[in-house]
Order: sequence, then C-alpha cells, then structure tokens
Amino acid sequence: MVCVWDPSDGRCLVSNSHLLPYAPSVLSSLPNRRHVAVSGQTMAIDIVDSWTLKIIRTLRGHGDWVTGLYAFDVGSRESM
Repeated sequence: MVCVWDPSDGRCLVSNSHLLPYAPSVLSSLPNRRHVAVSGQTMAIDIVDSWTLKIIRTLRGHGDWVTGLYAFDVGSRESM
C-alpha cells in the first residue's frame, strides 16, 4: 500500500493498495515535488503522481533490482 500523509496531523490523505505489484523499498522525490520515483525488488522505476497516486511512467532496462534512487534538477547547478 502507498499512502500520502499530512505531516501536520498524521492523517492519510490518499492511499492506493493496488498501485505497485511489488513492495517499494526505495523512493526519491523528483525536483517538481509532485512526482516520486519508486522501485524495489523489480528491474524498473515507476514515476508516481503523488496527488493522484497513479503511475505516470515506467522506466525499464535495468539488469537487476533497483536498490537506490537519487533525483536532481539537471538545469540547476545548485543541485549538483
């Protein structure tokens, strides 16, 4: 299950128990702060819209499980 929580009071704002066919173990917020990259025991990275909890893109081509993620804005030198 994937949930979006309100940090001010701990309420679950939206959840989706069928979003991913695997247990997510790595997550990285993308620079636009709306989307997150999620992966785990899979050879793909799913880009999820955190407002709707829907997968908007899947990046494939990895030869093994994805065990780490890091995102930065390639247009900003401050991110590097």
